[in-house]
Amino acid sequence: MAGKKYFILWVEEVRIRHWIKNVLVFVPAFFTLQIYKSVTDVHLIFAFISFCLSSSLVYLINDLQDIEADKLTPNNKDRPYAAGRLSNKQMYRMIFFLSLLLIIAMVIIGIWLPFIVYIIINFMYTFYLKKIAILDILVICLGFELRIWAGAEAINVVLSPWLISMVFFLALFLVLSKR
Repeated sequence: MAGKKYFILWVEEVRIRHWIKNVLVFVPAFFTLQIYKSVTDVHLIFAFISFCLSSSLVYLINDLQDIEADKLTPNNKDRPYAAGRLSNKQMYRMIFFLSLLLIIAMVIIGIWLPFIVYIIINFMYTFYLKKIAILDILVICLGFELRIWAGAEAINVVLSPWLISMVFFLALFLVLSKR
């Protein structure tokens, strides 16, 4: 029973509901009219999985860093780690496990750079950049751009400047509407 309990806490902590953003990986396939053949492409599927793992990994690191602030924030205080239902040891185990799965997925698809850039930028965001208003917004927008970059790499197409611009401005609109 304890294993099932911790699995549910892990699923809650990695924020699966936020994985919807990672659907952007499929955007290049849609706009190059390759969506029907690309949906079954292992590289594209693993690019999506890799971004799900990457974003969850970033959430865990952020939660470890922001534990005290999260305990005081109404939207964050009920997360498993902030609420004290997961220990530091369990969080580090999750980080190790997600990192291992991410490395395996990246090896399978042979694409590394978008995911590594995403993780590095978000670590910088967690520890410093979120305190600088304009950089806070730009880092979030860049995360959306990196998703479409990974999708384009997965199906081996060149991104259109129009698509890059459209995704950036859509991300900017979404970020600013939440602020």
